This record gives sequence, structure tokens and C-alpha cells, in this order.
Amino acid sequence: MAKKQSTAGPSEQWFREQTNVILEQMNSQFTLVLESHHGLREEIRQLRERTDERFGLVDAKIEGLKVGQDALRHDVEGLKAGQEGLKAGQDALRHDVGELKVGLKAVREDLAAHRADTEVHHRGRRAAG
Repeated sequence: MAKKQSTAGPSEQWFREQTNVILEQMNSQFTLVLESHHGLREEIRQLRERTDERFGLVDAKIEGLKVGQDALRHDVEGLKAGQEGLKAGQDALRHDVGELKVGLKAVREDLAAHRADTEVHHRGRRAAG
């Protein structure tokens, strides 16, 4: 009997070869994806480091601003206290000026009375003399 030739053999061989080609292509593409993934992870790590560094600088600047703000607040409170002191001094000066005006008015009145008295005496001497 003659052996039957199997047609399944060559097509099975062809299918295996094609499957191997496809698997090799997929393997190559997976390798590219993994390499790309690794590169992206490295970029993300570097970006995280730079971002952490920048946020650290921002935090330091904010703390510096808080210290400056506290110093300004302290200075403003000192200025307000100084202003209150100046107002009190100004009120005292107004009081003193008021007293000086009263005293000056009294001196003017005394001077006017003295002049009037002197003129009366002076006229009396002229008339007598």
C-alpha cells in the first residue's frame, strides 16, 4: 500500500513558522515597550526630584516671607505706639501753648496798664513842671 501523503504536515510547519515570526515580532515590540517604560519611569523620577527641590525652595521662601511679615507687623505696632506717644506729646504742647497764650495775655494787660500808669505819671510831671 502506498503511504498517504499528509497535507497537514507542511501546513502545520508553515503555521508554526508564522507563529514563531509573530511571537518574535511581539517579543521585539514588548522589549521596546519595556525600554520605553523604563525611560519614562526615569524621566518621572527626575521630574519628581526637580519638583521636590522646587517645592522645597518655595517652602523656604514662604517661611522667609512669614518671618518678614512678622517683623513688619512688629514694626507697625512700634510705629503705632510711637504715634500714640506723639499724639500725647502734641496734646501736652497744645496745653502748654494755651497756658502761654493766657500768660502772654496777662503780660500784655499788665504792660498796657503799666504804660497807662506811666503816661499818667509822665503827664502829671509835665503839668507840674
